[in-house]
Amino acid sequence: MQIIHGERRFSMNRPRIILASVCAVVCCASLAACGNGGNSANGGQGVKTLTEDMTYSLSSMDPQRAFEATGYEVNHSVYETALTFKGDDLTKVIPSVCTYKMSADNTVLTLTLNGTHKFSDGKPVTVDDIVFSYQRLQGIKGNPSYLLDGVTVKKVDDKSLTLTAEQSMPELPTILPSPPLGIVEKSVVERHGGTTDTKDGAEKYLTDHSVGSGPYMYDTVSTDSSITLKRNPYYTGSKPYFDRVVVNNVTSSSQKINLEGGNADIAEDITESEASKLDTAKFTKTEGESLSTWFLDFNTYEKNSGIAANQDFVSAMKHSINYKKIIEQIGSGTKAPASLIPFSIAGALKSDDNLVYDTAKAKAYLAKSGYDGSEVRLLYSDEVAHLREVAQLVQADAKAVGINIKLDPQTDANRLSQSREHKYQIAISNWGADYPDPANYLAFVPLDKADDAHDWAYGESKTADEIKPYVDAAKNASGNKRPKAYEDLMHKMDEVGPYIPLYQPANFVMGKSSLKGITYNGIWNLAYADISE
Repeated sequence: MQIIHGERRFSMNRPRIILASVCAVVCCASLAACGNGGNSANGGQGVKTLTEDMTYSLSSMDPQRAFEATGYEVNHSVYETALTFKGDDLTKVIPSVCTYKMSADNTVLTLTLNGTHKFSDGKPVTVDDIVFSYQRLQGIKGNPSYLLDGVTVKKVDDKSLTLTAEQSMPELPTILPSPPLGIVEKSVVERHGGTTDTKDGAEKYLTDHSVGSGPYMYDTVSTDSSITLKRNPYYTGSKPYFDRVVVNNVTSSSQKINLEGGNADIAEDITESEASKLDTAKFTKTEGESLSTWFLDFNTYEKNSGIAANQDFVSAMKHSINYKKIIEQIGSGTKAPASLIPFSIAGALKSDDNLVYDTAKAKAYLAKSGYDGSEVRLLYSDEVAHLREVAQLVQADAKAVGINIKLDPQTDANRLSQSREHKYQIAISNWGADYPDPANYLAFVPLDKADDAHDWAYGESKTADEIKPYVDAAKNASGNKRPKAYEDLMHKMDEVGPYIPLYQPANFVMGKSSLKGITYNGIWNLAYADISE
């Protein structure tokens, strides 16, 4: 199943998933890791420090490899991209390092350097750096590499380059602001083992050394506890207000304590219930549009998944779930999508008859499936606060129609490993959009060819073959025909696909009322350089 590209980004209050390197840390235990607004205990008198608590979702700091929420957020402030979005507006791509022009047939995107930008060692950003960064992303074959699948990157001259797609790719400009497209300094990365193929060995160096042109650069990095940024002295944009940014790995249950104790300025993963207890005169909630969808993911690789790969069994599950109860469990602002695509992106569905709570239909499909009553494992992260309750609701609903679900809570690292190695039956999973276009959700469609870990492929699966015409129509649609084409694809996925959309949570962060400029962006969450006092 194509989701091997990675279940990307999420956490809780927005329940974001796949925390690949997590250690619970309470900030107040270490003054060296915590600041207090404008006068950090670590930074010294007069050093303005912004301290943020989040629960890490992190597998790599290498910008071309990072595919989880923490890496996205931190690297957005360290590595500039050719194009970007302003604030929380994801409807309009704007120039950053480059300006752009798309060909009439949406196959060739031309980027032209937009003034002078400088890396943190003072050297200018060149076209060669951009070409190297994009080709490195492609060549590494990591989780984010798919963002430029089928795209040829080529230098035109010292001012411009082209990205040429194999077929119409109208979503390409919306992809380039994504943090994995961050521009690295070619000469430095190459000097530390960087290449544009799978032999690349620069990840270790890029874990604690930044080579970007963004407003900040790495100061100290501990990938399980605390990341500290300092200003890039050569940044050519507006100088950020804060000298330092400290991002601490803190459990959601401790974030309210740290805010009230002055050990944090922003809490990104505080729960709704804890946030409601804060003094509204001292702390402000900033809400943002969620680009994440939580869903049940059925392993199509029958060798590992057994009955969970059976289409009738999946359909039985689709009608066994009381979706309304799950929405009520998650809480205020949660939406019930009828597709994997979240509501803020074209192609999303509000309803689908295949996702209606109907126990009679569930039992009928179950009888057709040949299910023998054996245990079916439901994998989920036990480090995301709300998932246990969601798993229990799914378990109870399934039991009511005769399905024996065994809960399989795992650490985030183990859950990620089992998911990507397809050693599970059913999983509670999440996808946070890598770019705000429905084409991002083609990551969920069948593969062109099966491999040793996937058997949901065109020509090898009747279910996959049913979906293929809808996939082709969505890929080939242009202009105002694209939303309808993706809606049709999502309806077909609801009918025969191995996914059950469950909920789209609300997003918010809590911050000191004295802070200005906190804006929640659905791709990279917070932009530290926009925040001031």
